[in-house]
Amino acid sequence: MLETFAISSTLGPSSSPPGHLIALFLGAFAAAALSGSAGFGGALLLLPFITHTVGSTFAVPLLTLAQIVGNASRMALGFRGARSGIF
Repeated sequence: MLETFAISSTLGPSSSPPGHLIALFLGAFAAAALSGSAGFGGALLLLPFITHTVGSTFAVPLLTLAQIVGNASRMALGFRGARSGIF
């Protein structure tokens, strides 16, 4: 049975199995690639990988944080290209 790693009080992994982190990285990359080409669905694809890696207790807050950071970076990168005369 696969173990999930514990989250310490400093919000960092106290033990990180390399296989879980590699699977999470590859899953996140695949979800981002598919989400970037389709325009939606990244969180839906990423949730099973995060749940398997950190457990169901931390999956939703971690996914929420990842979505906020991702959308904020997308907003920052696209801000210069937006036309200001629309609003």
